[in-house]
Amino acid sequence: MALDGNGDPAFAFLWDDPNNDGEHNDTQLLFRSWNRAKYAWNAVLKLATVADVANSSRSVTSLAYDTSTNAFAVASDSFTGPTGQRVIVLYVSTDGGATWSLKNSFNKNTGDSRGPSLALANGNLYLVHQTDYIGLTYVTGQLNQSPTTWSSKNPPTVPGIYMDLYGLYLWRVAGAG
Repeated sequence: MALDGNGDPAFAFLWDDPNNDGEHNDTQLLFRSWNRAKYAWNAVLKLATVADVANSSRSVTSLAYDTSTNAFAVASDSFTGPTGQRVIVLYVSTDGGATWSLKNSFNKNTGDSRGPSLALANGNLYLVHQTDYIGLTYVTGQLNQSPTTWSSKNPPTVPGIYMDLYGLYLWRVAGAG
C-alpha cells in the first residue's frame, strides 16, 4: 500500500490463479486506488501476468508514490524472464495510477532476483532486491530517464567469504572445498 498526494490509499497485489483452474501460471499483478472525487474505488487495473510467482512463499510486491511527480511505481517478483527465472519487474504510472507501462526488468543473469523494496522521492527511484550468488542489489536513478542511466551497486566481495544461492554469506577456510 502507498498513499497518493491526497493521502488516499492505493494497493498493488498479486492474484494467484484468478480463474481458479489449479494452474498458477496466470497469476496477475494488480493495482487499485481510491478516487476522492467520486468517493469510490477506481477499477482494478491489471499490470501484468507474472506467472507462478504467487505460488511461492516468498513473493514480494512493493508499491511507492512520489508526491512531487504524481507517479506510482510497482516492483514485483515475476517468473517472466527469458528462461523462466525469477526477475523483478518495474511498472510505472505517471498519471496517478490511471495507466501503466513496463519500465524495466531486473536480473543479473546469474540466478533469480527477488524480494524488491521500492521508494520514490523527488523524481528518483530507490530499489533494493536480492540476487542469487550476489546478495542485495541497490538501484537508483531518475524515474523519468532510461534505466540504462541508473546506477546499480552490489555488496563488496571479501576474500574467504562467498555468497551462496540464497544470499547468505559463508566463510570458507583457505584450501577447503
